[in-house]
Amino acid sequence: MKVRLLSENEYDKWNDFVEKSPQGFLFSKSYWLEVITKNDFKICVLENENEIFAGMPLPGYSKKCIDNILLTQSLGILFRNMKGIKRQKILTNEKEYTKQIIEFLKNKSNIKKINLNFSPYYTYWSPLYWEGFKQTTRYTYFIDYEKINLKEEFSKFSKGHKWTLNKVEKNKNIIIEETDDLDNVYSILKMTYERQHKKIGYSLEILKNIYGTLKKRNEIKIFKIYDKTDNHIQAVTIFVYDKKEVYYCLGGSDDKYRKEGTHTYLIWYGINYFSKISKRFNFGGSMIEEVDKNFRNFGGELTPYFNIYWTKSWSFYYLKEIIKLVLKK
Repeated sequence: MKVRLLSENEYDKWNDFVEKSPQGFLFSKSYWLEVITKNDFKICVLENENEIFAGMPLPGYSKKCIDNILLTQSLGILFRNMKGIKRQKILTNEKEYTKQIIEFLKNKSNIKKINLNFSPYYTYWSPLYWEGFKQTTRYTYFIDYEKINLKEEFSKFSKGHKWTLNKVEKNKNIIIEETDDLDNVYSILKMTYERQHKKIGYSLEILKNIYGTLKKRNEIKIFKIYDKTDNHIQAVTIFVYDKKEVYYCLGGSDDKYRKEGTHTYLIWYGINYFSKISKRFNFGGSMIEEVDKNFRNFGGELTPYFNIYWTKSWSFYYLKEIIKLVLKK
């Protein structure tokens, strides 16, 4: 086996591997990385006789600092599908594949830092610990369409959650439509960030590039909800998806209609819409308490995933963390 960086003309081969990998989602595909990083990325693979056994996208490769990127929940190491192999052998393989990839990045690629959220389906992180990495556990919520009945799930919601959804459902003036009016969508998303006293972290240009790239592959849907009496958009949601998973990427509401529950209903609409398209719904998780509560109310399964990081200079890393803490005070 050998580890190497793929050339651009091999990216279709990589994208096929991502589709088959248990950890794979469109975030790891070349066209997503190209848009989000403005083409500043490489893809490292472990292969044998032209077959990929494991791989890792490397955003920010030009600076030798591999870091999390905009609007991307998870990247990290992906493994080939090892279904049918004994669990013990799978773990042994994952350990060996991980070791070879990390040795390549440290020694031959001269990577200075790695800080990535790994897939929720990357569960055996011990081999990275043995290579000097550290991790912080984060959480998301999943709905597995193959395991639940959505009508039954609705009956389990809290009274307040059901009341909100039923209120919108009964309003005959409420309309939900797919939209490609990204200027309006962006203005509502921006309004949501401002309400949280935050600066929006991505440009309208990036949003348009994402939409253009994924729309032609049928991997994105944007929904708006409005009242037909005034045609004013109350909320929007953006979902990116493939056959395995749908990811709630972005969403927001007009400040005037926050208490109407239309944004919450639009998420519920998306959950139902994609139940016939994908196998699972990923809420994306949030460290904002109010957002986490809203996701939790939909009855999704709490699922951990790892933010895994390493640097050549831990002393410099800790100094930066101390400075951040001091500046917050």
